[in-house]
Amino acid sequence: MKLTDEQIAAIKIDRRPLKIVAHDYSISQSYAQKIRGGKEIPQYAETMKRLKELEYQVSRIKELEYRIKILEGKI
Repeated sequence: MKLTDEQIAAIKIDRRPLKIVAHDYSISQSYAQKIRGGKEIPQYAETMKRLKELEYQVSRIKELEYRIKILEGKI
């Protein structure tokens, strides 16, 4: 099960025993502990990967715009 950002934030501040928190969110106790400790937050990893992809796409667009300007004689 993929947790939402809101669920992760709730787990971080939830002070109930890990066994109960893990059961409520259908995750393992060790995973709940990692989230509480800030050691593993999957959404951030996916977000960073997507950000890098978007940054690459933006750089390609800028490169193509530059080439168009050269072809149009504007540079």
